[in-house]
Amino acid sequence: MKAKIVKASLEEEKFDPDKILSSLIRSGVDFDTAQKIVLKVAKKIKRKVSSQEVLTLVLEELKKFNKILASKYNLKTAIMNLGPTGFPFEKFVSRIFKEYGYSTKVNQLIQGKCVIHEVDVVAQKESRHYLIECKFHQSPGTKSGLKTALYVRARFLDILEAQKEKEKANIFHQAFLITNTKLTFEAIKYAHCVNLKVLAWRYPPGRSLENLIEKKALYPVNILPSVSRGLALKLFEEEIVVVKDILNFSLEDFIKISKLGKVAQRIYNEAKELS
Repeated sequence: MKAKIVKASLEEEKFDPDKILSSLIRSGVDFDTAQKIVLKVAKKIKRKVSSQEVLTLVLEELKKFNKILASKYNLKTAIMNLGPTGFPFEKFVSRIFKEYGYSTKVNQLIQGKCVIHEVDVVAQKESRHYLIECKFHQSPGTKSGLKTALYVRARFLDILEAQKEKEKANIFHQAFLITNTKLTFEAIKYAHCVNLKVLAWRYPPGRSLENLIEKKALYPVNILPSVSRGLALKLFEEEIVVVKDILNFSLEDFIKISKLGKVAQRIYNEAKELS
């Protein structure tokens, strides 16, 4: 009997060693080491296991090779650990958009035709303005569905109607729904129908949330082994959101700004190793 993987959504699929191999190489592991890890993990998988168990096995082997790369491989969990509230994820999304040439503001109150809306992120690139709603989940099996897509679209239309009536020059051109997990088929189908941009884990192919992060190494600071959730939130307050933000400072300045003493030096060294 071939081994099967049970996803967090309770869906089952055949165990595919090539998926692990590809993900390890994408995380910066050399081919030979990745192959060795996959062989060791495959030997331990019998019949049916959860995707979390597979991840744990991979991380155990990867940590023996390189703890920093193990943290990088665990990107999805690091993002989920930004909770429990959605605000750190909103700041993280804002930081990603800035890296791609947008100017951004978080938590903006905007008057719609009917009510005032608190918009997670407002972004601008050249003359175009974007309304971004972030949906944060702490459970890997949770998907953002049709109801969420409808909600984002309704907010966008209410705000757009108010701006048209006032003939505002800086009118919103596009709405985004961004989530740290996956989208349901219905949510994707609806988004395509009404021209709602969506960005999620593994979607859209080639330009998904993790693709945008990995392309420019925009790893959240808590991906580093020495950065706990509490420390991450403290660094976020100083606008140190992704690992490369740490290296914008000299070690001396980072120690002063973070006020973390010897821990700051360890974090700084880890950031250099990841970069």
